[in-house]
Amino acid sequence: IFAIGVGKWAAQELKLSDTEYENFINLLVSSQVDKFSEELEQLLTLNNCSTGTKEKYYHTLVAGIVSSLGVKYLVESIKDHGRFRGGNILIPFQRYGNTCITIEYSICNMDEKLLESVNDSLYNLVNAPRSFSFRVEKFDHIEKMLYLAMGFSGPKVMVKHRIENVKD
Repeated sequence: IFAIGVGKWAAQELKLSDTEYENFINLLVSSQVDKFSEELEQLLTLNNCSTGTKEKYYHTLVAGIVSSLGVKYLVESIKDHGRFRGGNILIPFQRYGNTCITIEYSICNMDEKLLESVNDSLYNLVNAPRSFSFRVEKFDHIEKMLYLAMGFSGPKVMVKHRIENVKD
């Protein structure tokens, strides 16, 4: 119930119908990251950051996107983040797919820091040893990891990603 409610809030915040929001989220879970990124930037440009500070808005927006997947995914926070950063790991339940998604996002106050921040996030996701790596190994059906680094600065969003096979 919580996941559905948060998903509805995120859809309303982005001014999308339930169907449009579901199609938008499906871009992410089907690893169509470039299209997801384009649509997210377009939505952020069209919509106001209306929920408090920009940092709070983006944290809430990403939480809404991630939480709305809670019916089909095991969703956990990545705990080792500081202020202006957040992260989640989404492990699909067996009948919903075989690609695990790890997301790290950052909020930048200066556009010129956006690329550096996103590159750092992607590097950290791919290379830093994390406790979630051990958790994913327990799920035999996971075949791929989608590492997704997002950076926000005003209505600008930059997304970089990498997909790796986890089984040889």
